[in-house]
Amino acid sequence: MKRKTLMFVRKFVVMAFGLTAFAGGSALGQTESNVPSPNGFDDQLECATNAVGAMLGMPNMQGMSGGMSTPSSLDVLLRGTDGMGTIMQIGDGSSLTEAFPVTPNCGSGTIGSMSASHDLAQGYQDVYNAYQAVATARAALKLAEDRSGVSSATATAARTRLTEAQNALDALAMGPIYQAGIAEWNAVPAVTGAIDAWNTAVGAENGTLADRTGYLGANQTLGEASFENYRPITTGTYTTATGVYEAGAGNFDDDDNFVYNATSTSAVSAGTVSAIRTALEGFETIIGQINVDIDDAPASANQRHQTLNDSLALAVAERNYIQGQLNAAYADGTDLDTDGDGNAVTNPDSIAGRNSAYLRARSAVTAAESALRGAVNSRVAASKAVLKHFTSAESYLAQNVYRHTFLVSEAETARAAEAAREKLTAAQELNAKFDAYFTTPDDVEFDAENPAGDLLNALLKPSESSTTPVVDDNGAAVTNNNVPTSSDGDDDALCRSRRLLLSFPFRRSAEPAGALQQRSQPSRSAEPRRGT
Repeated sequence: MKRKTLMFVRKFVVMAFGLTAFAGGSALGQTESNVPSPNGFDDQLECATNAVGAMLGMPNMQGMSGGMSTPSSLDVLLRGTDGMGTIMQIGDGSSLTEAFPVTPNCGSGTIGSMSASHDLAQGYQDVYNAYQAVATARAALKLAEDRSGVSSATATAARTRLTEAQNALDALAMGPIYQAGIAEWNAVPAVTGAIDAWNTAVGAENGTLADRTGYLGANQTLGEASFENYRPITTGTYTTATGVYEAGAGNFDDDDNFVYNATSTSAVSAGTVSAIRTALEGFETIIGQINVDIDDAPASANQRHQTLNDSLALAVAERNYIQGQLNAAYADGTDLDTDGDGNAVTNPDSIAGRNSAYLRARSAVTAAESALRGAVNSRVAASKAVLKHFTSAESYLAQNVYRHTFLVSEAETARAAEAAREKLTAAQELNAKFDAYFTTPDDVEFDAENPAGDLLNALLKPSESSTTPVVDDNGAAVTNNNVPTSSDGDDDALCRSRRLLLSFPFRRSAEPAGALQQRSQPSRSAEPRRGT
């Protein structure tokens, strides 16, 4: 028989025996085909189902509503309900606590003490507690080293406590699930730090110049500056039904040439930068609507297209004029004499200077947003990795062996050690049976393509829609108090309400509609596709 034919027959036989074992129960499974009973994996499925139930969504995922994408939770935190408004600081409200993920400890549903999953879930909680102890010890050491007058003995003792805490964590944290948890907790400070940096960059408006901060303050200060050489024009009116744009009076000659301000006799009326910006946005809105109507007009409607294109040319000419006025304002170095001393040297202040400060603040906001999104993406990836390991039969069974190995080493009495060894032996046997699905030592070529193994792995995956935990009500329960709020043990940082964002669930959202779009500046009308 050819080798390929033999391989097919062997695969078929293995798969057939595997399926028979699942149908026939433990006796056939364990005596004839070495397939472990499905009941042996109930504890893994219990843990996996609870983990899926705890993971409800991700803050960087956009949702879907009525066939349209909706902003992610992070977008809403940065720019309001539609994710496209004016940038704002991230506060400590409920919208923040709903936006960020929770570590999906498989004890989140409650795992009773009689369940075989209880030891693993309790171990995850123990690892978290040990992780926090390391953070506290590290903060204490830093305080001892930074504070003047602290004796060397005190610093040495602090170093010893940190070493002991780290050793305790290392002993507890062996295994893929626990290591994934630590990686997620390590990603927490980057998010909270990035939120602080974002809030600082955004800043705040204020009635007093000296009290304004960040981007919002710089934008306010620039917007209220008055440009004394501003020559405004009248905005025209546009009618979609006819496609006709009535330009402002006196802006064009009879041949539709833009003539306003063609001579030095044009009217001068001081205007604030904010007012000029508003005028510019008005023209941008008109241009945008004309472009929409051009797109909607049938290709055969030649007259309408001609009318719309003529209207577009008029509106663009007026828009370009106002843009030129705004550019002139931004370049104006005339002293505004903010302090009223009539001396431009003692306290120089001009629109050009304010615009430079605004541009620096805007760049800082852009950088802060990029860093925040990156930190959130990293945190989300770490959270997904925890969920992946909790719902992986391979990771769960391996972690169970690590956990019971540790418990054997910690047993304080002979009876406790014997009971711990029994659990360890059971965990090792189940892990070995699972491995047997994926390895066939006498035929290496067959190893990676064991259909019975693939089937088992698929059967041990919980349904994504299953959010009701499988619970064992016997005995004590393990809860989900397992997400750190700070990596440095800073009590002040631990108490701040913003840190609660990492210990609450958040809204379920649909799969992402596409890559998130980052905005490098406050919401402004988009540049038109035509008439630029």
